[in-house]
Amino acid sequence: MLSLSQAQLIEQYWPLARKLAISFYRSGRMTLPLQYYESEALLGLVVAVRKYDASVTSFMTIAHRIVTNRLIDLYNQEKRSLATTFTELGIVHGEDYDEALYKLSSKTAVLEAKHNRRSRY
Repeated sequence: MLSLSQAQLIEQYWPLARKLAISFYRSGRMTLPLQYYESEALLGLVVAVRKYDASVTSFMTIAHRIVTNRLIDLYNQEKRSLATTFTELGIVHGEDYDEALYKLSSKTAVLEAKHNRRSRY
């Protein structure tokens, strides 16, 4: 359970963590909802509060580092889950490589079009 001072630190630094979450959300493929990034950022703040030692560093430093690392991990997990090799695609669909390549390129084109449409705003 968190102490009152730890809860106050989380409340005070939540805007920073949320700003980082939004930044990662916008820089990614945006396939995960923003709430996933915000949840990871909040968990990062809780971890930072528990690891914080005032004699070693400032809370801002440790919070920024831990929240950023958690968001990087989430981003990388998201990126890996979208990566599919041609062999895997052909095996999953039981198709030849030309058909698999066509489906993968179509999927990539759709994702890129969505990303480009979002990044214009």
